[in-house]
Amino acid sequence: MKLKFLAVAAFAALAFTACEDTTDSLGNSLTDKMDNMEVSYATFGVKTNSFAVDSIYANGADPVLGRIKDPETGAYVTADYMTQFFPAIKIDLPDLSHIDSKDENGNVYADSCFLQIWYNNVEGDSTQKMSASIYELSKPVKEGAYYSNFDPVKEGYVSKSNYGSQRSYTLSENGNTIKFPLNHEYTKVDKDGNKTTYNNYGTYLISEYYKDKSNFENPYKFIQNITPGFFIEHTGGNYNLATVYDTQIVFYFRNHADVEETATDGTKTTTTKYYSNFYRVHGTEEVLQTTKIDNDKESIKRLLADNSCTYVKSPAGIFTEVEIPVLDIMKGHENDTLNNVKITFPKVNNTTNSEFSLKNPTYMLMLPKDSTYTFFEKGSLFNNKTSYITTLSTSTTNGYTFSNISGLVFWMYQNYKKAIASGKQPEEGWNKAVLVPVNAHTTTSSSGKSINSISSKMSLSSVKLKQGTEDDPIQISVIYSRFKEKK
Repeated sequence: MKLKFLAVAAFAALAFTACEDTTDSLGNSLTDKMDNMEVSYATFGVKTNSFAVDSIYANGADPVLGRIKDPETGAYVTADYMTQFFPAIKIDLPDLSHIDSKDENGNVYADSCFLQIWYNNVEGDSTQKMSASIYELSKPVKEGAYYSNFDPVKEGYVSKSNYGSQRSYTLSENGNTIKFPLNHEYTKVDKDGNKTTYNNYGTYLISEYYKDKSNFENPYKFIQNITPGFFIEHTGGNYNLATVYDTQIVFYFRNHADVEETATDGTKTTTTKYYSNFYRVHGTEEVLQTTKIDNDKESIKRLLADNSCTYVKSPAGIFTEVEIPVLDIMKGHENDTLNNVKITFPKVNNTTNSEFSLKNPTYMLMLPKDSTYTFFEKGSLFNNKTSYITTLSTSTTNGYTFSNISGLVFWMYQNYKKAIASGKQPEEGWNKAVLVPVNAHTTTSSSGKSINSISSKMSLSSVKLKQGTEDDPIQISVIYSRFKEKK
């Protein structure tokens, strides 16, 4: 009776797709089909291992800035980032005749300018002083796939002599923002080698706007013709990492407008109103952003040698490899339906004695191992067929549960059969999946919250999972169904 109950879900879709059934006969037909079904249940052992990840896909991921000691390894993790910018959409500067920020020759200028970093998450001690430097890029970064080992300095996109700024900051005192002044002289060299000097970076931007507004109409023209972007480099302090959600260049100016006002008696007057305005360009996921991560490889090797568990660490640290016993699962069930394949990866409670213990990843992605890189490069979203996402459950399983990966098992089995049929051996790792920590970006609508994109997790996190071994494997449970043979 229990197995028959478990089969109800599997037959729900079958019942609703049976076009020949009317509503009068639907109940009877469903009962008949269930009576003609055999349902079986089995469990199998799964082996897991930790493996090092040299780098992770950085395009579109939330940038991270700072340096912090990993309490699990005792090694330091350092993060710098590069960002391009795009103009604020549907925002126009006032007519040039209304700008009051002008010199004695009538040239427009900015009163001040800043590069401003906004952050929404901090790992470590936010009360400690840190420092960073910013540099304008020498040229636009070529389009392509970039990983966390991409170094804009070594690749020739940044020179330490480039225009920039530096400052010390304390995250707990900054109100979720770090401001770098860009108020010193800026010299622009055009494509013909001609040099023009401006009193600050904002004056350069506002001057370029009034020369040719079309360069501010889309990100590509802005990056190619105005500024290729900035590199933000950690330079001091070992206490925290900040996750950045927006980087802005903001410049301020004064302007006025003539406003016609009508009194209650119908008389009209013209009043000049003065404003202090600002304009900003943004560095967000719509343009290229890359985070450069420096991890201690020797400390990673020590964790790989730990046979008491497997690890999932970010950023660019360790993933867990899962060897799925596909052939064992399908043996004797080649023509059956895989109704449900469920697996839980139990968490091993962390005993590290640290004031700032590492956060566990909230979202965990499972996908085929050979798709670890291409999945992110293509901007894929989990499809619940070959890729799945779940969250950590501390109240029930105390682990990461994937409730039904039957599609992945069947996909692996089909690939295996195709290889054998063609006279080839399946590729190495054909039945292996990986667990990857990710950030999930959600939207909320009247129907609830949904995930619309995922990206590599750049912030510091770690979780220890039970290791599946030959003697003590992780359990994967399978429910099969088949039609009874007619006698």
